[in-house]
Amino acid sequence: MEMSTCGNWWREDLDRVLVDIVRVDVRTWLAALPAEMVMPVPPGLDGASLEGIGVSDSSQFGVGVTSRVGCGWIAEWQRARASGDVAAVRRAADALRGSHGWRVLRGLDGAGDWAEVFWEYADEVSAGTVRAGYVQALGCR
Repeated sequence: MEMSTCGNWWREDLDRVLVDIVRVDVRTWLAALPAEMVMPVPPGLDGASLEGIGVSDSSQFGVGVTSRVGCGWIAEWQRARASGDVAAVRRAADALRGSHGWRVLRGLDGAGDWAEVFWEYADEVSAGTVRAGYVQALGCR
């Protein structure tokens, strides 16, 4: 965790704030976020898999989470397409198309190339294709 302050803080002020900070699991943390912060989660994504990402840097955490979510939606899209599940193909494409509105990606836009690369692959899948390079580009496991 990192905390920044501005103004005139004393150690006692910081101590009063720190007693209210509690470490929680990923599921609890995500449940506490406002609705606009939470992105659609692909089927089969285990919340426990997000715990290893760490939260020491919000940008790295955002990249780690969106990587797992994006890779999960692409895998779901591929599974659904191979099995002829048209509704699931549409759900996965809609989720990836909607990534342009994900607050976490909008926050990363301009702070490197991650959001642009993510959206490039998301848009391709939404349009009905996916390049083999997505696994490496998005850090899929």
